[in-house]
Amino acid sequence: MTDDRHSQPLQMIRPRRLPYLAASAILLGPVLALLILRRDIVIEIGLLPWMIASGLMAAALAWALLRLSRPKPLMRISPSGIALPGLLNDELSWRDIRLVEAATRKKSVGDVQDRLIIHLMRPAVLDWRTRRLQRLYGGIPQAAIAVDITLAWPERAEIVCAMIRDAAKSFAAAPALQSMARQTAAQAPGRRSKLLMAGAVFAAASVPILMQTLNLGAPRLFSDALNLYQAGDVAAALPLLQSDARAGDVQAALALGALYLNEAAFALARMYRLGDGVRRDYAQAIHWLKRAAAAGFAPAEHDLGQLYHDGIAVPRDPQTAANWYLKAAERGHIPARYDLARLLLDGGPDSRKRGLELLRTAAEAGYAPAQRRWALSINHGLGVPRDPIEAYKWMSLAERTWPAATRADLVREKARIAAHLDAAALNEAKSRIRAWRPTGR
Repeated sequence: MTDDRHSQPLQMIRPRRLPYLAASAILLGPVLALLILRRDIVIEIGLLPWMIASGLMAAALAWALLRLSRPKPLMRISPSGIALPGLLNDELSWRDIRLVEAATRKKSVGDVQDRLIIHLMRPAVLDWRTRRLQRLYGGIPQAAIAVDITLAWPERAEIVCAMIRDAAKSFAAAPALQSMARQTAAQAPGRRSKLLMAGAVFAAASVPILMQTLNLGAPRLFSDALNLYQAGDVAAALPLLQSDARAGDVQAALALGALYLNEAAFALARMYRLGDGVRRDYAQAIHWLKRAAAAGFAPAEHDLGQLYHDGIAVPRDPQTAANWYLKAAERGHIPARYDLARLLLDGGPDSRKRGLELLRTAAEAGYAPAQRRWALSINHGLGVPRDPIEAYKWMSLAERTWPAATRADLVREKARIAAHLDAAALNEAKSRIRAWRPTGR
């Protein structure tokens, strides 16, 4: 008769899942960041380093998740014997267990669980931890292995030893269970399971290749080139767009293509408008500006708005100017947002409210003229609560990028604001200046 606990053909003691859970949690964030922010990261570190890093980390995450769901057993007890994958290279058969039991009873020394492990062991097959412990314990193998069991299964070591002892008594006393060995072997993790695990890990490592091939991932979130392009700073954006496009950024390539297609028309319009290398011709300038604006080129839309705003070569028309400013502003063009705010601030209460919102967003994006006017609005309480400390902050920020030729007026305005602030208020304003960062365009 066998004990109910050992009537099943296969029993396992599995390790804790916490290490695999921790590894999965640690790897999940970086893997998602590498895959979702693919376009930004590839531009920064290059395609090959990204593919290697994301492939290895995705494979490691897949392995940790598989181990979390199917952890490798620390001990297997079956009708054919006892296996301790962490300690023994081979399974300890019940025939050997019976010999060990007999030797133990004859010598009356040691416990069965120590002897049956030592019986199969030779110094050549002990793992490095056990060999090290053997040396520390003066070459006494049973002591070394007993300590190694304690290290492998912390507080469960006693439970493991008890199960080995019970198994030695129950299975060894029931020869009929030997016929179940084949069934046990079929249930144990085999080659198919290992191949499935290897396939899952390989599939995870291939995900970056698939994403790169299909051009998947979030749009670029940290692109100076695209931000400058959307803001209308073509001169600064052009070399960055060229660099990003060569590195494989599709968004930069599309922007660069649009720039070449519409930059040409826009540049020609500027030449006719300013008489730069050609005879000044406003009719031609407006023609090429409209052609570039029709293609959705924000700087051309902004320039058309300025022409209608100032009545240059066309009848002055604030409404048409506002329409062109709005189109450019909706594409993220910050100067157009500021000029539209100026127009709206001259209207009624609702118009002024919308103008102040646009003025604030243009200031927060780092546009110096908007920062200066926003500072004056805050200092005088024009449609917003009066706040001299905040006004000093914005005037100081505007001073950073203001053209040197006309900076004197701005410096005087800042000094007039500072005259109404005490030392504590000035320190607070400087603290806000240090903490300020431009918002996304």
